[in-house]
Amino acid sequence: MRGSRLRSARAIAGTFLARTCVRWSFRLAAALYEPFERARRVVVPTHRVWKDAGAVLATLWNRLPAVRSRVTRGLVNDALIALTARSIGAAVVTRNEKDFRLVREVRTFNLEIV
Repeated sequence: MRGSRLRSARAIAGTFLARTCVRWSFRLAAALYEPFERARRVVVPTHRVWKDAGAVLATLWNRLPAVRSRVTRGLVNDALIALTARSIGAAVVTRNEKDFRLVREVRTFNLEIV
């Protein structure tokens, strides 16, 4: 399990780095994630979290047609963040009140709006 999580974290870091265009962006990105990697504080969504996120998004899609455009844009990532935090007993601290409150209508998790 630990090995698969490390590989997944590397894949996420690789995707993040692939989106950076210039050399200073790589250094800036590394300054952001490397301390967490060294401390082994990188958490990635498990298969169970992905499945639960799909169920949450399907429920929101059916229950609230007005939010369907948000489901297809950024709400997927927010659901994954919320449900991953829930799976380890962590709180989500965010300014994005709207999307995380939507997810919380379907699944409870600790949420702190700043």
